[in-house]
Amino acid sequence: MADTRLLSFIVTRRCLAAAYFVGTRLEHVELRRLDSNQDRAEGSLRSFINWLLSSLNVDLAVMKLGDQTGATQKFLFDVAKQAFRNEAVMLEIVDGAELLQRCAQPPFRTVVAFRRSIASFWPVLTGGSAGRFRLDAAGLGIYVQTQRLVDSVINTSPS
Repeated sequence: MADTRLLSFIVTRRCLAAAYFVGTRLEHVELRRLDSNQDRAEGSLRSFINWLLSSLNVDLAVMKLGDQTGATQKFLFDVAKQAFRNEAVMLEIVDGAELLQRCAQPPFRTVVAFRRSIASFWPVLTGGSAGRFRLDAAGLGIYVQTQRLVDSVINTSPS
């Protein structure tokens, strides 16, 4: 687990965000704006994923389920999911509600509270109009990496 290379990926209707972790260390964050035309957005999404996977050594990709409110966003989520699978990258899907419930004690009530917490770790991610997407990608990634770390400790501890 200590050196698992994870790509956390957020898909919205008009924006893609990716955060790359080595273990629990955030190494890189990328953002891509999408065209409103669905065909061009799909092409951009596919090329963004291909670029990320060719540039970074990824062991595991993770995406958040639950924010796909419109048909375009659901379509793009499914395209991204298939693109990772086509590249034979292990993919984990995390439920957005579970993320808020399990990330803190007491659980976060809102996504805004979750983002505030993530911003306390990485304030540099908050800048610009798309800061929330970078925070979501980083938050999803650190949640999954921390869960994997805890699970590995529990599974290797003597009974």
